[in-house]
Amino acid sequence: MSYGAAAAGAGPPGNEAVVRAAMTAWRLDAETAAVLEHGDLRALLAEGDPAVLGAGLELWDPEVDFRVQIAATEGACHGHAGLVRFLVDTLEAFDRFVPDVEMEAVGDQVLWWGTIHARGRGSGVVMDVATAALVDVREGRIVHFENFGTREQALAAAESS
Repeated sequence: MSYGAAAAGAGPPGNEAVVRAAMTAWRLDAETAAVLEHGDLRALLAEGDPAVLGAGLELWDPEVDFRVQIAATEGACHGHAGLVRFLVDTLEAFDRFVPDVEMEAVGDQVLWWGTIHARGRGSGVVMDVATAALVDVREGRIVHFENFGTREQALAAAESS
């Protein structure tokens, strides 16, 4: 996973570090997928217990509004339970899910953009999907994450807010 340098002088210091730590904690690559296959995390996630997410969970506000590209059809994820649902769905659909992203401050928000490299669990189909999100951090926790698909769309949303 790669992360780009921050834009100088924009946004509160530490917001990008919070986002970076949250995304790193939950990356799903070949190594972590192997652990998941042989461990109990998938079963625990399926039970819906947010505590199984460990240290990564403390970086997300308990009432976080999490909107990814599938939110248009499946609705936004809300709170820790919504994050668990997203991870369960992701683990069921993909055996590899690795964001390769850059980050930069845009005002008080963090722009998170790049490509998600994924492989379908059953099909083996490899996908490279453009991704770009605006992330709001308050008091050291992510309170809002919204994916717009492309960097240009995310920037336009930031400019209109």
